[in-house]
Amino acid sequence: MKPLWTTPQQAQDTGELLDSAFRLFKHSLPSVLPFSFAIALFNQLLSLFLPDAQVTDETQMQAALETLSILLWPFMLGMIFLTNAMLYQIGAVLYQRQLSRGQILRFALQKLLPVFAAAVIYAVIIFFGLMAFILPGIILSVSLFFYQQEILFENRTILNALLVSHQRSWRYWWRVSIMLGVALMLMLAVNLIPLTIVGSLFYTASGPATGFHTAVTLTSIVCSSLATPYFYAVVMVTWHDLKLRTEPPPAKPSEENQDSKSTTSDSDDFLA
Repeated sequence: MKPLWTTPQQAQDTGELLDSAFRLFKHSLPSVLPFSFAIALFNQLLSLFLPDAQVTDETQMQAALETLSILLWPFMLGMIFLTNAMLYQIGAVLYQRQLSRGQILRFALQKLLPVFAAAVIYAVIIFFGLMAFILPGIILSVSLFFYQQEILFENRTILNALLVSHQRSWRYWWRVSIMLGVALMLMLAVNLIPLTIVGSLFYTASGPATGFHTAVTLTSIVCSSLATPYFYAVVMVTWHDLKLRTEPPPAKPSEENQDSKSTTSDSDDFLA
């Protein structure tokens, strides 16, 4: 019988990675759910400020877009903070670290601005890559994807995180693309299929029934709260697998080091 979770010590094939990701998802879900639920609520909150497609008045549309542009930056910071916290919580399970909720929130806050800056640079690179015949943007969107993990778990600087992510992923680009693609498709399926079913139940020939928008919103929050942790579980096991493939195996720790690592650490370096 397999234990609930053990950190993989050897590189795995695609099937094994998906199995590891699902087990990591199951084992980390109870502790991750508050963060994924907050992310789902945050997404719904932003949708309240999106311009109404039925608004034809140019002045109202411009005012809505201005409000959205002002809210976009604090929204991004909030989302990055919550994502950082969720990744640290999943990482605590992946690497079998005992961390309090306060430690995880402190780690997430400490890395907020570096991850935000890296995300902006990542978006700019992808934008210009897509403008240059599309293909470079697609390639770089995959190879640079793990900058957040490098900053959070390896304590790397912004540019170094992007560079190391590219170096780790380049030789295994297709493997990473498959893993991320499968995770994205499952994430979309978990979100869209229940929404379609609920929407059809509350939609009549005369239009949306009473409670349609409430039912759709609640379904979206629940599905997103479950799908997002799975996606990031896949991301974490894929990144860990890349580390195993691209780094020499660590020296076997002494008993004294093992004892010190088994206790809760308050170090700023997550993997210290």
